[in-house]
Amino acid sequence: MIIYLHGLNSSAGSEKARLMVEYCGKNGIACAAPTLHHRPGEAMRQIEKYLADGKPHTVVGSSMGGFYTTWLCEQHRHLRGVLINPAVKLADKLSDFVGVEQKNYNGGEDYLFEQVHLDEFRALETNGISDPQRYLLMVQKGDELLDYREAVTFYQDAVHIVEEGGNHMFVDFPRHLSTITEFAAQTAS
Repeated sequence: MIIYLHGLNSSAGSEKARLMVEYCGKNGIACAAPTLHHRPGEAMRQIEKYLADGKPHTVVGSSMGGFYTTWLCEQHRHLRGVLINPAVKLADKLSDFVGVEQKNYNGGEDYLFEQVHLDEFRALETNGISDPQRYLLMVQKGDELLDYREAVTFYQDAVHIVEEGGNHMFVDFPRHLSTITEFAAQTAS
């Protein structure tokens, strides 16, 4: 099974989530793309339900979803992770947002970003990855929100796809769907 995790203030209705689910459906691959709660602790409880069967899965995460994917893969050694322009040290990047009203781009939900959000993000930080072969990193140098070099350094021994140009949304994402599902197929073997 592939579990797709969206970025901050996004949802299962995001373009990448929809494309991933559609591609998997057409190719007979089980795939879930939950809309995650804005609180990291709640989001982890949602995701853990998909992992309760103990079977090997691949978690695909974009931006904040990549941050979550890393934590999940380090907690559950039977998982593999695909990271799309992932956030590294997310709490540091979001500290200026405390007290700022947020709006979900796809779902329209409003919420206040509070210190508890930062605390929960910090609790999910990892200092590195234990088995780089379980990770596929996909970054575009033109990401306007996150410095791709942080991810390349953090996931230095993982399999890398580093592309010139692009942006945070990951331009031409559909071109990589077969690469992602092939990587996921290694989980089941």
